[in-house]
This record gives sequence, structure tokens and C-alpha cells, in this order.
Amino acid sequence: MAGKVVLLLWAQTLSLARAQTTQILVKPPWTPPFPWDWVTLTCQSSGSTGATTWYKDGQRWGQQGRTNVTVIMKGTYQCDRPGTGLSPPVIVSEDWLVLQVPAQALLEGDTVTLRCRGYWNSTVTSVSFYQEGKELGVFPDVTELSLSPLQLSHSGHYSCRGKVGSWGWRESPPVTVTVHGVPLSGVSLSAQPPGGQVALGDSLVLSCTGAVGTGPLSFSWYREGSGAPLGTGPCLELSQAGDNDSGQYRCRVSDGDSVAKSDPLNVTVLVPVANATITPGPLSHQVRAGDPVTLHCSVQVGSVPATFTWLHNGQEVARGPLLELSDIDVGHWGTYQCLATNQLGQDGHRVFRALSPELALEVTPGSPWGTAVAVNVSRTLLFLLLLLAVIGGCHCWHRWEWLVLQVPAWALQEGDTVTLRCWGWQKRTFTSVSFYHEEKELQVVPNWTELSLSPLQLNHRGSSCCKAWVKPWGWKESAPVTVTGHVPVANATITPSPLSRQVHAGENMTLHCSVQVVSAPVTFTWLHNRQEVAQGPLLELRDIDAGHWGTYQCMATNQLGQDRHRVFRALSPELALEVTPQDKGTHRDIAARKQQESRPHMPQHPPEEGEVLYTHVVVTKRAGASPHATTRQDPQLTNAELRGPQGRPREPGDIYGNVL
Repeated sequence: MAGKVVLLLWAQTLSLARAQTTQILVKPPWTPPFPWDWVTLTCQSSGSTGATTWYKDGQRWGQQGRTNVTVIMKGTYQCDRPGTGLSPPVIVSEDWLVLQVPAQALLEGDTVTLRCRGYWNSTVTSVSFYQEGKELGVFPDVTELSLSPLQLSHSGHYSCRGKVGSWGWRESPPVTVTVHGVPLSGVSLSAQPPGGQVALGDSLVLSCTGAVGTGPLSFSWYREGSGAPLGTGPCLELSQAGDNDSGQYRCRVSDGDSVAKSDPLNVTVLVPVANATITPGPLSHQVRAGDPVTLHCSVQVGSVPATFTWLHNGQEVARGPLLELSDIDVGHWGTYQCLATNQLGQDGHRVFRALSPELALEVTPGSPWGTAVAVNVSRTLLFLLLLLAVIGGCHCWHRWEWLVLQVPAWALQEGDTVTLRCWGWQKRTFTSVSFYHEEKELQVVPNWTELSLSPLQLNHRGSSCCKAWVKPWGWKESAPVTVTGHVPVANATITPSPLSRQVHAGENMTLHCSVQVVSAPVTFTWLHNRQEVAQGPLLELRDIDAGHWGTYQCMATNQLGQDRHRVFRALSPELALEVTPQDKGTHRDIAARKQQESRPHMPQHPPEEGEVLYTHVVVTKRAGASPHATTRQDPQLTNAELRGPQGRPREPGDIYGNVL
């Protein structure tokens, strides 16, 4: 154990004495040493392995090559090692009185003892200690002075005075005490959000901390490949992170005496998907019936993981970067697009989407050996089939339609600009296009095939179609499509009201959050004293106590827009809940009150037009929830028709999907 202590002291001495690379280690570890202590001097240096030369009072002394010697005479000793030079001197004293200090690096915060010793361990009494000539105190029967905790102000010159045996009053030569600040170590980096990953345009904060160290600290920040400092504080904020902010970051900490660097922290800026494309091109592709086709979707930029969704004529048909179409037939005719998606941010709350341009796939007959007779027979059969379709009033042949009214393949939001376009089979020429909403003609556009709805309003919801003259087949009408305008959440409220409510301790209470106008899906978050406590439309408070006291709010959220990038929230007014002590009613009264409160809450008046009602709630228990609050999770989708005034059915489009 003593050997380990000696090595530790030597390591500290080397770390603090930068000017010297050769040092003398004293054992016992006190300075100045007494010869009657049988002092051992050890010559050590960093990185040197050559022979040692000893000097006493400036003259070569002893046998060359020995790394340690035992000293029994006073004098000034030094050692020399090749390549590292001469060590600082060590003075072995035979004075009448000596003040000894530990032969080690003295660090701020340590406990240090100074001891006053007489010649050949003579008895010393009436000892006084001095710092810079100023008396610190008189200690009749004590020969040691303790400095604890050691501070930088303790640095200076010390001496002692006392009666040594029968030789009378003596005073020691001064010794120097130097207190060093604790060297820096354990510098580390942390990031918020954790992990060092940040979405493009978001902010990231890096923090630098030192586990061990004293004194005033200075900081500097560096990124690999950049020589100039990025900051000089304990924190570095990357606001609106860009592509060039990715890389390895370090911080450098200094206390004036020592410097420490942190391990590198890798920062990754996550990039939204952009410029989705389909290969093979071009945007118009012709294939033969029966041939296989493989389409590949890729993005020019975008951080992984990314997902891919395939759309055929605006309808989702597959997922993944590849779409394999085997045994092509006329059912594959139409336009193809791929939708690339990635989720960024600390909890993946920011969703980005990129929609590729349309690829038009045209299917041609696949029998290259066909003769003129076969071609004529095929044309005859085709004519007969088309004639039957016209006579029967059928609007489609095989798997295509004469006219198709297309709407954008994303959620339409109230206030958007939406274009409806009327397409003909095989790009047939058609004119005199009319657009209809709920069988009512909206507009006749002789030379145009598109209708713009701007701004989109709730009365645009419902069934729409188009009608046109298709050469040479006459008037044709598309199948109806449904236009749905989604509405942001608004007017969140909590029931039961009023906004200030008083309940007794021990009672149960259920709060219900609802919104007046909304498009599903909707999420609900409950706040207690502005802190999130639960999610779901219902908040059940069981066995109420003083911890439930405070204000409650619910926040309703839905995501709308082409790529659901627009997030809407509605925050309810605060409900103030005051908990009063349990009243002294009978057990029967309390049980009756709890039984009445446990009954389902029924609205006191019929729902008004525009309100959203939620039914068929499935109750589950969520792990990690508040011990006093349970929520209803794991929703099941329930469609409920909202009746209009006097119980009349609403117009189409007023059926809401209930997601809890």
C-alpha cells in the first residue's frame, strides 16, 4: 500500500512540475528530510532509461547507475538522467528546529499537516507557527499544525519556533507551501435532444461539464475539420441546424493551470425526404400485355429510415421501394406515383413526405405473331363488346372506365386550393366537360378538363362527377368520387363544468374532453397544473386527495394537409379543481354519492348541430400512467351518424370516424 501511495504522489508531482522532467522522490515523504530518519532518495524521470548520476553539494557523489540511495548526512542532493537533465535540489537538514511539509503536490481541498521537529527528535515545547512572519498561534504541547481544507490562500512561507530540549529557544528555516488547483479531468459532452440527432431546421444544444476540477473555468468548442472556435461558453446551441452542421464536436476546458478535452460527440442532421423519382423513366412508359415490369422509387436526399407507398390512379396499391407488376394486363393501365416518407425530430413528431411525378403506363397487345386475320377477328370482337357495353348502359369495359374524375390523393383541408380533373380512357379526345356536385351541375368548360375549388369549403364535401362528349362514343359520365374537406380542431371543452369545481376527498371524478368541429383522427392530452398527466378523451380521477388540487386542461390535436405536415391544436379553458376534506356524512350517504358519480355521464340536452360525439370507448390500462389517473386507450374506430335538427339525417359527408 505504501508503494502505491508513493507512486501516486510521484505522478501528481510530475503532472504539476512541467518545467522539470527529472524528479527526486523522498521517502519518508517529508521535506526537508532529517538524516536520522534514514531517508531514501529515488531518481525518476518520464521516458528516460539511462544510468543515473548523483550529486551532493554540487559534486559527483556515490556509485553511478543506482536509481536510489540512502542518506545519513546533511547536504544538498541532485540526480541526473540522460535526456531529461538535472533534478531540483533536495536539502537534508541538521538544523536545531525544522518545519516539515508533505513531499507531495498539495491540492486545493486536501488536508495537510505541518510538523515542527527538533534536532535528533529532541523534545519541542511552546511551539508557535508563522505564515509570512505573522504568528498563527502558540501551542504549548502540540508540534503539528493542520490546514483543512487546503485553499489557494494557504500558499506562502511557513516557519515554527519553540524550546528544543535543553538548548533553549530555536526557530526553523522557512519552508514554502504551494497549493495547486485540482487538475481538470472527466470532461464530458451531452446533447439535447439526446443522441446528437436533430432534424434539419431544428435546434440542438450541446453541454460541456467537468467531473473534477477547481477554479474558474473557460470553455471553447470545436468541430472536426474546422479550426476556429465555435463558442466560448459551457453550452453550444445549433439553432436551425443545417446540412453542414453534421460532424464530430469537442469541448476544451481550462482552469488556467490545466487543460482537458472531451471525447468527440457525433452530431447528425436528419434531412427530410425530397425529389422522389420513379425508374425506369420516361414519364410515359409503354409495355406489352403479359410482360413483367419493375418500378423503383428513390429520393435524392433524405435521412433513413424512409418508407415508400405506391399509388395507382391515386389509390394505394403497395408499399416498399420496389413495385413489381407481373403478367401485365389492361388493369395495370394508368398513372403511377410513389410517396416517400420519413419521420424526424426527438420523438419522430415531424413527418415529411415527397410525392414523385406521375408515370403513365400504357398497355399494348402482346401477340407479336398475330396475322391480319387475327387482327381483324380481334377488332370484330372488340367492336361487339363495346356495342354490348353501350346498349347495356355500362360505364366501363374490362377494368377501365370511359371517364374518370380524379381528386388529390391526400387529406384535403378547409381553405386549401383543390383541382379536380376529368380524364378519358386511353387519352381519348373529349369536349364539353361538365362538372356535377350532388347531381347538380356546377360548370361547363368546353375546352378544359379541370375544375378548381378555391378556397375549399365545407359545402364542397360530397359526391362529384364529370360528364363529357367522348369521340366517337358520344356522351359519357364518370363514376362519382367523394370529396371530403378536413377541419382543424377547435373549441375544446371539458365536462362536467363549471370551470371552478369543488369535490370531497376520497370521491371519484371523470372529466371528458370534446371538440365542437373536427376531422378525425384526433388525439387528446390532459394537463394538470400545465404538466402532461394522461392521454385520451377521458380522465378518470380515483380516490381524490390533495394531490389532485389545481387546474386541469385538455389539448386536442389533429394533423392535416398534403403530407400531414400541418398540426392543429385546441386548448380548453382551465378547470379549477378544489379538494375539500371528507364530509362527516354516513357511510350510506357516501356510498350513494359514489354510486351516483359512477353512472355514465349523460348530456343534459340533445347534441347540437356541429358537435362531435364519441361512442363505443374501449377501456384499457396504460403502463406508466399517473397512479391517480387512468385513461382509455387502444382505440377502436366507430362510425356514428350525427342526426340533424328534429332527428333528420344529415347530408352525405357528415359521418365522422371516431378515433379515441
